[in-house]
Amino acid sequence: MIKGMVAIFLFCFGIQLILGQTIPTGDSKDFKVKLALHSVSYAGFWRGHSRLNVDDFLVKAKELGFEGIVLVAKRPHVSPLDYNEEARKKLKARIKELGLELVSLAGYTDFTAGIPAC
Repeated sequence: MIKGMVAIFLFCFGIQLILGQTIPTGDSKDFKVKLALHSVSYAGFWRGHSRLNVDDFLVKAKELGFEGIVLVAKRPHVSPLDYNEEARKKLKARIKELGLELVSLAGYTDFTAGIPAC
C-alpha cells in the first residue's frame, strides 16, 4: 500500500516537473489573483441596471482599475451569432489596447430548451 502511494506521489511530482508547474508552497507571495469585472454587470438584464455596449464596458473596467474582464457570450454583448472572425480580432485588439486581459467567456446555455424544472 505504501509503495503504491509513493508511486502515485512520484508520478504526480514527475507530471508537474514535465509540465513546468511549480509545486504550491502555501506562501502568500506565490498566490496571485487577477481581479476581473464581469460584463453581466452592465448588460442591462435587470431593472435599474446600467446597460453598456462592449466597448463602453471595456473602458469602464479599465477606469475602475480591473486587470481582467469576463464577457457574457450572449446578446447584448459577445454573442457568437454576432461576432465573426473580423469582429473577434477587433475585440481582441481593443482589449489588448486597453491593457486588459480576457479572463473568461461566460456562456449561459439553456440545455433544457426552456422546459421548466419540476
